[in-house]
Amino acid sequence: MSVKKKLKERGLDHIVESMEAHQDDFLHAAECAEELIKEFDRQGIDRGSALGGILTETISHIISGSPNPAVALGLIASCITSAAVATELDDIKIH
Repeated sequence: MSVKKKLKERGLDHIVESMEAHQDDFLHAAECAEELIKEFDRQGIDRGSALGGILTETISHIISGSPNPAVALGLIASCITSAAVATELDDIKIH
């Protein structure tokens, strides 16, 4: 069963609509982030430190690029929701 179908069955149509609008860019960015994490692993950088640095820098960009705190928090909440759903659906494999 496809991810989109699983999401729709769970009443999460808004995630599907958001995914479809920017799916190519989203997937490309996710692949680049995964490659960056793998590169840090190859370099022997501590996983927790690497992920903490990536998240801190990403959140800083979200906050500084948002018109107000509500927009920033909405995007962060949406990302957390997407990650939780994808992990539950086994679409993101934790390494």
